[in-house]
Amino acid sequence: MKIKYLLFACMFLFSSCIGVKFKGKKSPKQFYEVFYMEQDVLQYFIKPIDFKGDDNIFRVDFTFRDSSSNTSLVTTNYSIYSPEVVKQIDSSFFVVNNQKIKLKNPDRLFIDLRKTIYQIRYSSVIEYDGLVKITSSDPEFWAYYNGSKHVFYPTKRTYNILSNVKTQIIDIIEFNKN
Repeated sequence: MKIKYLLFACMFLFSSCIGVKFKGKKSPKQFYEVFYMEQDVLQYFIKPIDFKGDDNIFRVDFTFRDSSSNTSLVTTNYSIYSPEVVKQIDSSFFVVNNQKIKLKNPDRLFIDLRKTIYQIRYSSVIEYDGLVKITSSDPEFWAYYNGSKHVFYPTKRTYNILSNVKTQIIDIIEFNKN
């Protein structure tokens, strides 16, 4: 009889510990990942962030490598979500303090329809200095498509992420260069 109670007590204690998840404060590291590529080379992936337009959403992620002495181009993968089909983006760039940061060599990856929202996905590059400017100030994203200019503004969450990227990644890279 004692063995049954002991076994029951052990099972109860063990089962009460399963699935316990401690919730802590959100870390800036949730917004990016760092990969070791080779000796003195790190690759950074900044997870997707959102900018909002009238009826559209612009979502972008950034990937780049840093070798402390040479920073590469930044791969910029982005999507525009719209209730109207966007067949082609004629031109697109970030605007920071009235300065344009052009997305170079855009490559359309796909167009998709989910329920009533179209997604057009592109891959492009910007200079590393452009990413520094984007994380250092109030960026906007401008895109010309379907015969008109569309302006996208960062969400509050995006502002927070860009601020964290600046302090947790960009400032450290710049410090290590000197």
